Amino acid sequence: MKDVLKHSHESSIETETKQIKVGQWCWCLNNDKRYNKDDEWLGCIMHIGSNYVLVEEPSNGFSNRYERIHFDKIHKMLRFEADAAAVIRKNIDESQEKIASYLKEIQAITARLGVDNHNKIGFTQNYDQNNQQALAVLSSTQDINAYKQDLIKAKRESLPNLFEKIEAENKNLAKWMSAETLPLKAMRKSFDHALTDIDHRIFNVSLYAGLTETVVQCMDGPGAALSDKLHVMQRKLYMDEECLLNYSLGGMQFNDIDMFDQWLCQPENRNRILPFPRTIVAMQVRRHRKERDSKGVFMNEFIN
Repeated sequence: MKDVLKHSHESSIETETKQIKVGQWCWCLNNDKRYNKDDEWLGCIMHIGSNYVLVEEPSNGFSNRYERIHFDKIHKMLRFEADAAAVIRKNIDESQEKIASYLKEIQAITARLGVDNHNKIGFTQNYDQNNQQALAVLSSTQDINAYKQDLIKAKRESLPNLFEKIEAENKNLAKWMSAETLPLKAMRKSFDHALTDIDHRIFNVSLYAGLTETVVQCMDGPGAALSDKLHVMQRKLYMDEECLLNYSLGGMQFNDIDMFDQWLCQPENRNRILPFPRTIVAMQVRRHRKERDSKGVFMNEFIN
């Protein structure tokens, strides 16, 4: 039977059997078997949208999986994990054990062939010891050609393969060691949404209360009658195109607005731009950027 979901808050949703929250861990069904053969993968709920949840896998520093799951598919796609910390710890331990075993294999191969790692500190002394060890192995080897082939195989196949396995397992280890930060990251994102909502409300309050408005009166005259309707013009106009101020010099700019106000106060221009007693027109200084000569000054490139 499908669960009935109720969207109670942007950071949680409720079903008949469980409340789903941001930061919860769950097993997500793997829909794409091309990249991973696992039937499911462990992820954290990072965001709850209007009709979906976003599940994200821990990152190895390079990439990670994520899945947007609609509410009506949660019961099919997700299986919630009660003890995610134990799963994460288990994966960390397994990765560390694999890395240790690969290092032991490398050590065994180099020791068998008379090759040993040497640190940069005391390099000369270690180098002499390695030569002595290699000579000892060589003197005890009956088949010199076979020993040579073993060296070539170690160089071209055995050691590079082990190094690749260590590199891959290091990424996997980094993935699980960073997993514990995902719930914190998810909670931070939910707070970011709250801050964004606060900013929007502040803007709306400021807009309707007139806290951020600046009004400049261009000319005096009798006010419109109370019975006159307010006309809001839908088309945005551009000051430089309406008045052609400084047209030969590339058109007007922000510093020329006072001159535009004087031009607008002329009855012919005013009646064309503001045809009704009560009219609102949205205007922008320029439609296009003004081409300027920077005169070799870098900051002049940003002036428009």
